[in-house]
Amino acid sequence: MQRKTFKFLMCLILLLIAFNAPLFKLNFDVASILTVISLLFAILVGFFIATATSNYLALQSLIAQEDAGLIAVYKYCCTIAPQMASKMIEAIDTYAIAALSFELTDYVGKTREEFENLSKTVEEVNFNDPRGAELISLLYEKKNSLYQTRQNVALVARRIVTKSHWFVLGSLAVLIDLLVLSIRDGSFFSSLVTSILFIVTFLTLFLLNDVDNNRFLEQALVYENSQQIFKALGKPMYYAENIIKNGRASEPQESYRTGYYNSPRDNAIRLVNKSG
Repeated sequence: MQRKTFKFLMCLILLLIAFNAPLFKLNFDVASILTVISLLFAILVGFFIATATSNYLALQSLIAQEDAGLIAVYKYCCTIAPQMASKMIEAIDTYAIAALSFELTDYVGKTREEFENLSKTVEEVNFNDPRGAELISLLYEKKNSLYQTRQNVALVARRIVTKSHWFVLGSLAVLIDLLVLSIRDGSFFSSLVTSILFIVTFLTLFLLNDVDNNRFLEQALVYENSQQIFKALGKPMYYAENIIKNGRASEPQESYRTGYYNSPRDNAIRLVNKSG
């Protein structure tokens, strides 16, 4: 089930519950308890969203650094040793495809083989240009910065909210919903307000999950910015097939590559021609 469909169905279910759940009353001060629980829920969600957003912004910067570093490595190679350009294109292209085929939370670990192959290709570059010694130094500097960037990505891409945190947040959300249900008076307006509170609470947790999983504005974060690598290499753009099917990225209007990539030995990539 696509995430958009799941979100719509959940909102619809919550709406139906708010309008159709039987009326009931609780024999204690509901308003005071609801205030305390809502405040605690808001504080916890706010803390997690702020922390996850901070990591997200750092991740955004690191991905841009990595993309720029890969393009710089290719440009240096073309200047220093043009005869190595085709091999460098292949190494960078394979790594970029692999990086886009896995979730941001674990792509660093799953692309280690592809990155090491890229690193070895850089080490094979021998200079012909008179400025070769200086350019080789810059090339190796870029390669080393890519190692550092990958380590930083592995750190900030981790999820902040653990299963125990989700249990606490989910429990608070359920308590809020139950208490709100108990203060309805049966009128259309009270049911409408209840349904809005239900949906807002759910969407807040959904947003937190998106930010924590680095899916918030994912298309702009990865699938648009990283396409600059393929453009610099003179290669068609690449979008993993499941990414377009799940609606996490829009299908491009120009020719692109798609399919799946699990490893250098397990992949199937094809060209989707949009030239007409």
